[in-house]
Amino acid sequence: MRIVCKPIAAALLGDYLDFFDHRAFTDNPRWASCYRNFPLHDPARKAWRLHTAPENRAAVSQCIASGKASGFLAYGTHTVVGWCNGAAWSHYPMPAIRHSPRPPL
Repeated sequence: MRIVCKPIAAALLGDYLDFFDHRAFTDNPRWASCYRNFPLHDPARKAWRLHTAPENRAAVSQCIASGKASGFLAYGTHTVVGWCNGAAWSHYPMPAIRHSPRPPL
């Protein structure tokens, strides 16, 4: 299979959400609600364990729609088959990266 990577952009939001709604973390349901919002959340405002899947989905959607998200979607034939985060450390609230526990396995 040929893989093509595209930078995340507002026009690709539907593809991103389709991937996280239907294919990402199918083998790990406990991570399925993240939508890759864990590194973006600010634990000083709200503890990670209190975030719901719809909240994470909406927060990431807003970041992508506004151009604040960085990363790449990997496409197989016509479908997203992977995601790679591409943001600089300065993009994330530092407490979320350095002081918060990792999401449960």
